[in-house]
Amino acid sequence: MSKLKIKIQDFFFSFRYVTVMLLIGLIVAFWDFTLKYLLDGKTMPALNGIFSIFSTHNTGGAWSIFSDATGVLITFSIIFILALLIFNMYLNTKNYFYAISMGLLISGAFCNLYDRIAFGYVRDFINLEFINFPIFNIADIAICVGVFLLAIYLLFIMPKIEEKNNIQAHALSKKFVDAYIVNSKNIFSKEKDTDQTKVKKTNKKVKNAK
Repeated sequence: MSKLKIKIQDFFFSFRYVTVMLLIGLIVAFWDFTLKYLLDGKTMPALNGIFSIFSTHNTGGAWSIFSDATGVLITFSIIFILALLIFNMYLNTKNYFYAISMGLLISGAFCNLYDRIAFGYVRDFINLEFINFPIFNIADIAICVGVFLLAIYLLFIMPKIEEKNNIQAHALSKKFVDAYIVNSKNIFSKEKDTDQTKVKKTNKKVKNAK
């Protein structure tokens, strides 16, 4: 295997979770922006009794809170995304489940942030007919699913991973300590044998001198 190939593999392995986050983010952004563009301003049935397409422009946040406070929502969204990126930077315990949840969460927040900056509102179009629920979009789904998956990871998955890592680290440190003790005994034994040999040689010289 060439050195270049090894370096490429090491690079992708080092950034494997970031790669997953980017892929998830690109998928969410593609479908969110595409459907917003195609369905903006349209109203049509989809699945009767389940959901329909009903285009709206939301100038507020979830459940239309902070309506017309676009500047505040843009600032909050930027801070939220930066906080997620900083959290991801300093979190050491990660896996693919975590990467998927963060990819959904960050990409969803980014897509709605883009709408607010570009248009001054968020383009929503999914209307649930069987329940009284705010109209939403693909980015909103990504955010909700991302929050749910991240909560599962932090509460249940990450503690198990850290416990496993601690057990492995303890076993490895014990292995090193045991190896050190064995080596120390061997060295001490060799030194003792050497000292005994020196004593024997000295005694032999004394006898020969007599």
